[in-house]
Amino acid sequence: VELNGEWRFVWNQFVDPMPSDVFRPKYNGTTSLPATWRRQPHPHEPGEYLPGQGYATYVLEVRLPDRHENPLAISFGTQSSAATWQVVDAASGAILGTTKQGTVGVTKESNVPVWFEPYVAFSTGSSQSIQVWSHISNFHHARGGTWSPPSLGGENAVQQARAFTLMSNVAVFGICLIIAFYHFVVFMLRREDTSSLYFGLFCAAIATRQCMTSELVQEMGIGHSVLGFEAFTALEYNSLTLIIGCAGMFILSLVPSLIFRGFVYIVGIGVGAVFLTLIFTTPVLVFSEYLIVFQVHMLLALGVGVFHLVVHSIRGHIIARWLLLAFMLLGIGVVNDLLNSQHMITTGYLAAYTFIAFILLQSGILAGKSAHAFRRAEHLGQNLQKEVKTQTRDLNLKTLEAQEATLEAVAAKEDAYGLRREAEEAREESDKLRADAEAQAEELKALDHQKT
Repeated sequence: VELNGEWRFVWNQFVDPMPSDVFRPKYNGTTSLPATWRRQPHPHEPGEYLPGQGYATYVLEVRLPDRHENPLAISFGTQSSAATWQVVDAASGAILGTTKQGTVGVTKESNVPVWFEPYVAFSTGSSQSIQVWSHISNFHHARGGTWSPPSLGGENAVQQARAFTLMSNVAVFGICLIIAFYHFVVFMLRREDTSSLYFGLFCAAIATRQCMTSELVQEMGIGHSVLGFEAFTALEYNSLTLIIGCAGMFILSLVPSLIFRGFVYIVGIGVGAVFLTLIFTTPVLVFSEYLIVFQVHMLLALGVGVFHLVVHSIRGHIIARWLLLAFMLLGIGVVNDLLNSQHMITTGYLAAYTFIAFILLQSGILAGKSAHAFRRAEHLGQNLQKEVKTQTRDLNLKTLEAQEATLEAVAAKEDAYGLRREAEEAREESDKLRADAEAQAEELKALDHQKT
């Protein structure tokens, strides 16, 4: 049973537990739970609302049925930003169980904020009604108060619910981390595949946000200090900015566009760098004041990204259509988380779970892209083999033709050389005959001269 609704409320005072008949006449102020203080009217100043920082006491009386499970347990949701919980016998004021989230205090120095959900089991004995007492203080966050209602039930049922929630959170975190690592390895092997790099960074940012919003580290007892609170809250806000930048670059790598590129670089990366500077240079009390700005930034980026994919889907881009479907599923979780963080709904954070569906679709997209590239390479390989065979055959033919031409040229050269040799011999013979004829003529001329 969720213990939400109207609680007794005492502002700026830590009231010690007491029997119900003593407490009720003295303190009759009420407030709604869950709700941040800024949404609650100030009990001592009409027309004003409570500030975000301060401390208060919450009390709820729960009447138990005649027959109920024993022992019972209460799982207390995360409050902002420190709380002490006590379960008290309503009749006697005896404390049945106690737990805490951080250390409550009446000043900033004495207050130690922590993010995690405490839990307590208790036995009611013969008690027919119990009181749930809470001291809540906040001096380190912009929005103090109650963020989620406690849940009362049998100890076994409460423990099983907590175990299921923890296992689900760990599973989502592990899946996101493994997918991120896988795509980093793919990018290292194929540096030209920038979509794998950006998707890996996107998964890493989702894993970081999942770890912070589900308080996995704090549940293990790590970071229970002001420094740990500041660091983990900064990581949670940083993850919002990183998710936007990485998602924009991922979409751009698969569905490029000059206009969308300008939007990603200016709004996604440029404005994101301003937000990161704000987070790293100011305490949580300051930058948590601008949560609505971070959320508007995310909604704007999501809207423009979806519009970009819609336009290219209409133009027949297959990858754009699959990405559009994937980001619409992720957008449902993001919008739910934004409304949940503003306490407009109490469904819990769902973006990490819708991201699992996104991963499945994304895996199909990248697998299809890889298969298409493989088929194309295979087709080019087969055509290349055919082309190589054709070129080899043509080259062999040309080689044979060249060889035949060479042989013909050699034969022609040899024939020409033989003819030239015969001609020279004939010329020599002719020259010899002419010389003989001239010699005979001279002899005849000499004989004639002698006779004369």
